[in-house]
Order: sequence, then C-alpha cells, then structure tokens
Amino acid sequence: MKNRLLLGTLAVLLGACSKAPDIHSPESEYYRQQEAQVLVDLFEEIIAPGEYIPLPPPPPGTTSKLPYDTVYYDLYVADRLIPLKEHWNYRHLRNKSDRADSAEQLLAKLTDSITTSVPIPLEVVTLTKHHNFYVGSSVKPVVRGENSKPKAHLLFSRISFNRTFTAACFLQDYGCGSECGGGTLIFAKKMSGRWRITKRWHLWVS
Repeated sequence: MKNRLLLGTLAVLLGACSKAPDIHSPESEYYRQQEAQVLVDLFEEIIAPGEYIPLPPPPPGTTSKLPYDTVYYDLYVADRLIPLKEHWNYRHLRNKSDRADSAEQLLAKLTDSITTSVPIPLEVVTLTKHHNFYVGSSVKPVVRGENSKPKAHLLFSRISFNRTFTAACFLQDYGCGSECGGGTLIFAKKMSGRWRITKRWHLWVS
C-alpha cells in the first residue's frame, strides 16, 4: 500500500513538472484558434465588394457596358492555409528589418518560421459558405472551364503573430484568370477583443 501511494505521488509530481504546450508554435491548438479568430473577424472586410478584391472581367460574349461584379462568377476559397514557401509567387519574399514586434518582424516570421499548411478552420468554412463561396482544394487560381461559369479563387496563408497575440500578418491571394488577380499582405491588430485591419501591402495586381 505504501509503495502504491509513493508511486501515485510521484506520478502527480511528474505531471505537474511536465512542460506546458508552447502556444507560440504554429502547430499548437491555441495558435490555430487564434488564426481562426483573425479570419472570422476580418473575412467580411476582406471581401467587401469593389474594395480590396479586384473584379473579374466580364464573361466572354457579353455586350453590356455595365460594370460586372462577382455575382457572375463561382467564387472559391482554398481549403488550406499555406506557408508562403508553398506558393511559387511568394516563396522568395524576404524582409531584412530587425525591429521587434513591428510589421517587418511579423513578415519575417511569416516567411521564415512557418513551414506547414493546415486545413482552413471550420468556423471560416461556415462563414465562406454564408457568403456563397465554395471551398476548393487548389492553391492556384481557378480559371473558366469550357461551357461553365467563370471562376475566381481566394487563398489565405498561415498567420504570424507577435508574442502577445495582439498583432498579426498574413497573405491574401486572389486569382480570377490569366490577367486578373492580386496579392496583398494584411496586417491587423486586436482592439477591444476584435481583430481590425491596420495596414495593407499590395504586392502585385493584374
């Protein structure tokens, strides 16, 4: 009996001394919860019509001179958040600033420290479907197929955070054909419990 008590006490002590999960690891559950919250808070602002997503060209054969919007297109969101190194257009993006917790440091972490992709959070899947987006598996722009509606594709990268999870940086990539699309780095801060976009760096547009 005495030996059993000693073994039980030792097990409790060992459990108490075990290393706590590293919440700053991109693989941790806490980190991924923060990524989900960023995208949920910012999604509607990101897709605001005519604001930050370029509109695709009119469907072929259209004679109307009225401006077109995305109602004529099937819109897709990539089913994974990817590290920048997985995307051919951004794998050489680099930053050389040494300023701590600045936008440049968030970019440095995004380009150098995050190396794995993860499924898009379920909360974001629900939100995208509410806005009539499909979820697709390709990370490349989806172009119009023969005898089908034109298609456009929205992709998000993994998200880098500062140590206190109050500042964030990620990539938004949008493709709607060979001559339509753009890439933007989005910087955000958590204000009064909600994420807000504070800066955009437009990398390219077509």
